[in-house]
Amino acid sequence: MKKKIKALTLIMVLVLSLQSVMIVNGEGLVPEPQQGTAISFIVQPQGVYLNKGRSSIAPASGYVTVWGTTEAYSSVSEISVTLTIYKEISTNVWSYVWSNTVTDYNTDYCDFPKVNVNVSSGRYKVEGTHTTKHAGRVESNTSMTQPITVY
Repeated sequence: MKKKIKALTLIMVLVLSLQSVMIVNGEGLVPEPQQGTAISFIVQPQGVYLNKGRSSIAPASGYVTVWGTTEAYSSVSEISVTLTIYKEISTNVWSYVWSNTVTDYNTDYCDFPKVNVNVSSGRYKVEGTHTTKHAGRVESNTSMTQPITVY
């Protein structure tokens, strides 16, 4: 019995120590990426057909690179990913910049390949809208990255 308690205590200590690794600068904040470093956000299990989706953004000088995916549990009639870029125009106020959609048919995966979008300096984020359509059922969810800065 004591061995089980020790084992459980050890597991709890390991779990807690892993959680503390996620804290950066003692504030629980993830530092902003360097130029060319990507930020991604994943949403998962969402519905009967929609499994998960990812949206990503990477800053560069004068542009951002965005890409994303949508996955279904099995082949669906239609699957899509829409990526929308927003720019921060004042603190926590975001303005639409650009959007595009990739749609595939009779498959379980949709890939929005990397695309460069010219932007001025500022803070940007990308929202992914992940959608499946099958047997009269439409399932959709969104993913939103953390903001990045273009210099």
